[in-house]
Amino acid sequence: NVEAVTGKAASLEDGPPRQAFLRARCATKKFPYLLRYRFDPMVGCYQPVKAHRLSEEESTAASQGRLPDIPSQLLNGACPCPWCERPGAGSCGNCGTIFCSDQNDKTDTTCPGCGTVLKRDPQGSEGRGFNVRQSGG
Repeated sequence: NVEAVTGKAASLEDGPPRQAFLRARCATKKFPYLLRYRFDPMVGCYQPVKAHRLSEEESTAASQGRLPDIPSQLLNGACPCPWCERPGAGSCGNCGTIFCSDQNDKTDTTCPGCGTVLKRDPQGSEGRGFNVRQSGG
């Protein structure tokens, strides 16, 4: 059966971008990767889709784009690191590098971008948000 659907499709300019891409770096191996998110209008946030390995050349090219910042509250989790399989992601407040992380790991983390030793917040970061640069990482 064929059914005619009438009506106007939603404009691509309305609302947030359908996908977000964040450059990240493996905290263990220091290799770059790309986190891909898709906006889910039913939930109102970005859902993780896949993590893609990048070469240094691809990572440098991605950093030269002008992409809009994404509020961290709109990101719902992260895909595992394609290099070391760590299940989450963190961000360095010093340089903006996004890197793989494991929330269950209570040890300090060294930022793979700038080398800053990052202390875990014992209170957690629930409710506190920040903007994530898609071209950062």
